[in-house]
Amino acid sequence: MIEYDGQNAQLRVVGIKDGDSKYLKQGVLGSLYYFPIVELKKKGFHNVNLGGTPPFFREGLTRFKMRLLAEIIPRPQKLPKEYFRLIPLKDTLALRTFLSDNPFLFYPDEKAPKQAVFLNKETCQSPDDLYQNIKYAKCKGLIETEVYIPEDLPQVITWLNQLNLPTLIPKPFKSVFWNG
Repeated sequence: MIEYDGQNAQLRVVGIKDGDSKYLKQGVLGSLYYFPIVELKKKGFHNVNLGGTPPFFREGLTRFKMRLLAEIIPRPQKLPKEYFRLIPLKDTLALRTFLSDNPFLFYPDEKAPKQAVFLNKETCQSPDDLYQNIKYAKCKGLIETEVYIPEDLPQVITWLNQLNLPTLIPKPFKSVFWNG
């Protein structure tokens, strides 16, 4: 279903009959986005709001919309009902693993979106590994990527400098933990 609001159009409801996974295997999901976009272009629309996604860059729907060249938009004035705050209280291996496996989008006090990437020694042993960890930093709409570096990976600073991307901001991994 497409919702029109003056010069704006948003894909509001995209679904598969009875949630049947056989349609997914046939590639129907792509057509549920493709054909409405084609029709909206014929009607003169230059942009289409594809709707929200989970804030995790490795999540399937988020990756799919990024392949459609979706752009991350500034945070709305009012937060939606479904949001969460991540306040790490204790530095544990499980938490470090979760954070390094799930780069995510966040909105700091200013409304421009940023990405948080947490590195670990197992998945970041070379400049190529670093690139794989930060490749989503090129997503349109992000103002910068905060790269959280653990104490046992000091060489990452050199690798980040070699990439010469001013939107990559190195931060110490420990700085994310609440110490109050």
